[in-house]
Amino acid sequence: MKKENTNVILAMILLVFSAINIFLYAIDYLFQPVNYGLFLLFCIAGAVTATVFSLRNRAGNSKLSAVFGALMPLFALVFVISSGFVLDFNPEYIEPHNFCYVVISSVFMICALIIFFSSVKKKGIRIAAGILTAVLSVPCVFFLYIMLLFSNFGSNTILQTVTSPDEAYCAWAVSSDQGALGGDTCLYVRNIKKDVFIGIGTFKAEEKRLRYGRFGEEYDLVWIDENTLSVDNVQYNIPYILKTGYIDKYRYSSKMQIYIPDRKPDELKDTHDGFLGDGECIMQYHLTGSEIEKIETDIKNNGNWKRIDEESYSYLYGDVNSEYNDDGYTHSEIPALENGYYCFYNERAMNFKIPGPNTYSPNYIIVQYSPDDKILYLYEFDT
Repeated sequence: MKKENTNVILAMILLVFSAINIFLYAIDYLFQPVNYGLFLLFCIAGAVTATVFSLRNRAGNSKLSAVFGALMPLFALVFVISSGFVLDFNPEYIEPHNFCYVVISSVFMICALIIFFSSVKKKGIRIAAGILTAVLSVPCVFFLYIMLLFSNFGSNTILQTVTSPDEAYCAWAVSSDQGALGGDTCLYVRNIKKDVFIGIGTFKAEEKRLRYGRFGEEYDLVWIDENTLSVDNVQYNIPYILKTGYIDKYRYSSKMQIYIPDRKPDELKDTHDGFLGDGECIMQYHLTGSEIEKIETDIKNNGNWKRIDEESYSYLYGDVNSEYNDDGYTHSEIPALENGYYCFYNERAMNFKIPGPNTYSPNYIIVQYSPDDKILYLYEFDT
């Protein structure tokens, strides 16, 4: 009787697709289905068909096929995790579709477990696997509940979309209304010429966030040429930004009306992809040559700069007797300067006044300069 290697084939298919997912993630590509409902049905039908195919041939399975059947949950888990990095279930930022990914993941894992139990004959192993599955199902069910709970939280609206003259790049502004928690208005760009359509969906280059602004903020978007986008009369080289991930320093300099070097920072940490856009941005510029002259001239002539004194030191960095935060408004993310200058911009009030000690959910930007080290620090805090 000819031995079947059905489970070996199914495992190889999962591993090949997992490798493709990892490759796509490495080159910054996402996959967006044409129709999410049909794609969901397509994935479920594929998983169920593979499971039925495996069960029909289990009587003639080879020893190798039985081993691969026992390992099927592991192969499915690798596929599910890798798919989560490349499947775009939030198209155009209009509605959350994360629950689709949870449903697909659950179906694949259930089918893999069915193949597992059909391949493993020893009762003890089956019982142990069943208990382990039940335990691992708890966080999965909780995650599904969270996804469904927040699926209708807030609302997102595309305010404007502009395409470059040669139709290679697209920029769009998205307003996110998060109710009592506030919101934001973000500007995204991506290369649409690299999109690859394959019938059931499109492999598309991942977008980059060009600006992160407050809720209700509007942008004047105009393409100057094929590569240059003007945003509120500030010009951006889009190919360079997509290649380097260069963070928008212009929104800091324009808001705070101070000098910030027109280049990529020497050190950068940005966590604005957190819950509802919350996060921090910390930058360092190690100034040289003309940059030192420009910043020191700006400090001398620009009233938005203040010298760090005893009072400002207290609310910037905190102390045991401070009525402000224990670690100050800088949260110990940038060095405390005894000799230096700072500029504090209150994004909620849109002024240069320090919020009071009992202010909740403050949004602000702090820029400080150390004349001793010739280093410019920027700290942004969003809640």
